[in-house]
Amino acid sequence: MNFRQLSLYSFILIALANPSLLWAARHHHPTPTPTETATDTPTPTPTPYNYTGPKLYSFDAMWGSKGSEPNQLNYPEDIAVGPDGRLFIADTGNNRVAVWTADGEPVTTFGTFGSQSSWRNPPQFNHPTGIFVYPNKQIYVADSLNSRIVVLDVNGMVVTTWGSPGTGVGQFNLPHAMAEDHYGNIWVMDTGNSRVQIFSNLGVFNSTWGSFGTDATANTLTAVMNQPRGLALNHIDQAIVADTGNFRMEVYNNGGIPVTIQGWYGEDGPNVFKDPSGVAVTPSGMAAIADGSGRVLFYNSKNGDFEYLGEWRAKDEILNANYAPRFRGIACDAQNRLYITDVQNDAVLRLKPINVPGAEPTPTPEPPTFTPTPVDSNPYGGSGFPIR
Repeated sequence: MNFRQLSLYSFILIALANPSLLWAARHHHPTPTPTETATDTPTPTPTPYNYTGPKLYSFDAMWGSKGSEPNQLNYPEDIAVGPDGRLFIADTGNNRVAVWTADGEPVTTFGTFGSQSSWRNPPQFNHPTGIFVYPNKQIYVADSLNSRIVVLDVNGMVVTTWGSPGTGVGQFNLPHAMAEDHYGNIWVMDTGNSRVQIFSNLGVFNSTWGSFGTDATANTLTAVMNQPRGLALNHIDQAIVADTGNFRMEVYNNGGIPVTIQGWYGEDGPNVFKDPSGVAVTPSGMAAIADGSGRVLFYNSKNGDFEYLGEWRAKDEILNANYAPRFRGIACDAQNRLYITDVQNDAVLRLKPINVPGAEPTPTPEPPTFTPTPVDSNPYGGSGFPIR
């Protein structure tokens, strides 16, 4: 046996005794390269917006729950304050109008589901989304899916109705908010047609302006909107619009001439909107925009520049950590108190002013005091009866 044969024989014996050597000979495994450790700083989690501006309003009260009882609501879309201070709520999911006191006590309800609107009869609604109370206490309801405006008397009976589905004058596609100008005309936000229509208080067509669009700069002489829901008029009949689909607040002179357009999409912050839906003008001259994110943004509507004044956020005051609101309608009473509908929680919130320019803070009532009757009140002396 020569040297080569002896070496091959020795390798076979060793391989049979340790088969892993044979596998290693056929499958080379290089020394692994150490994994490179990342040296870049990870992207930080965005810091939540912390509002530090002026506190104009404070949470005051909340009423309601889901249901059809007089003190319950089902997706309430709009709210108005009547001349007597009572609350009129477009109780959309229940197809009715709910009337409450300013302290949330139920008074009555008007309406059932349907399409009938006969004079001097109880009304029927299909998804009422807007409500307004005229100075003579007549109630105007935007009967959205019936594409009409229904007018009720103080007893909730039908006075008149106007409108039909379509895009022509006097026709509607999902009418929502309403407002009254200084001439007594009714302005209707024709949401699906992205326009405003103006009528006499008897429903006689006057004029219309607005069209669908998203460009906030090029169309300087016309009003362009995208599914706007909210509408209110200030002291000089400028239309303040919650342009829902464009995530902004817009102001127009009569005839639809733009005054200012402010806002963009966002979760939180000045001039930022996620779901702007309701507008109210306070007696002190502020425009309050209810946003579906659980905020109310305030603008000065008296000086013409509509400067941003501040906001109120539910998450800053309401202690229930699980409360997730979705605001929709908003109204203001003579005391500058705001009432907001919450479609997510089937409720109405009330906010009280605490630092509103031009308005007195809501006073805290003093506890009653009693003056005892004097033992002898007779001005002529003696022990006669006290004078009262």
